[in-house]
Amino acid sequence: QEVESSIGKPIQIGNFIYTIQDVSFRKSVGDEFAKENADGIYMLVNLTIKNIDNETHTLDGSLFAVTDKDGTKYEFSTNASTALEMSGKKTLFLKECQPNITTKGLLVFEVPEKGIYYLHLIGSFWGVESVRVLLK
Repeated sequence: QEVESSIGKPIQIGNFIYTIQDVSFRKSVGDEFAKENADGIYMLVNLTIKNIDNETHTLDGSLFAVTDKDGTKYEFSTNASTALEMSGKKTLFLKECQPNITTKGLLVFEVPEKGIYYLHLIGSFWGVESVRVLLK
């Protein structure tokens, strides 16, 4: 079952409260030392996450996915995330999320073109609950 939400609205699901701050698109990410160029285009999602559980959770790509209007699924881009981290940007890949602390960072997905997409957020590592957020 999926609930729908929108950018800027806090979403509580499972162990987390997610808030999407904004979305941007770039052809490349990183800097002159660590750069990744997209075959399509990178979609960067600026996100805050608060862990409301009583234990630490490590965030990984399995908690997030993007789909387009036709339902085609795009996975988290590890290569682009690594380039961003190496150039000093804060991503959420393998970030430890401590209890009752809000964590901020970027999620990166490679998509074919700028457009309207949905970010799917999962409330736990078992994926029982999820929310679909319209990104536009």
